[in-house]
Amino acid sequence: MVQLFQLSLMILLGFHPLFQMFPFTKDGTVSRIGLKGTTEKKLVFWSVAEGLQAVTIAHPTAWIDKNVKIGEGSQISAGAKVLAEAVVGKQCIINTKASVDHECILEGGVEVAPGATLCGLVKVGVNGWICAGATVLPRISIGADAVVGAGAVVTKDVPAGVTVVGVPARPIKKHQADP
Repeated sequence: MVQLFQLSLMILLGFHPLFQMFPFTKDGTVSRIGLKGTTEKKLVFWSVAEGLQAVTIAHPTAWIDKNVKIGEGSQISAGAKVLAEAVVGKQCIINTKASVDHECILEGGVEVAPGATLCGLVKVGVNGWICAGATVLPRISIGADAVVGAGAVVTKDVPAGVTVVGVPARPIKKHQADP
């Protein structure tokens, strides 16, 4: 506890590298800064090694079934739904009014943007990104580092590192994962 207090004091006084990385408010709290992928994972690993703990938060208006598993450091926003037997990995974001239906699996670092819908039994790989208003139909797999464009309707599996857009979703770009 003393170490955590000392680390917090160092951060607040600006004597710690974390002070340079985060936008602190007047009361000393910090919000997630939108880092994704490997950069975020390295920062989280380093923070935990320094004695900080990733906080999992859910807005009071989010609907989360009792048998859902949520990894540390994840955020579930206002009006979001996470339904029966879904698994949400570490450092995931389920944004405003997004829906993660029954038995979906989100691996670490996944972001589900506002209004996106993952129908049942969808699997999203590490650092996958489902953009605003997209729909992923049941039993579809989205690979690691894949991106589903805004408003897309995904009817087939999406390979790792591929960006898909449109209705139905089609690939437009293959990219490399974060180094």
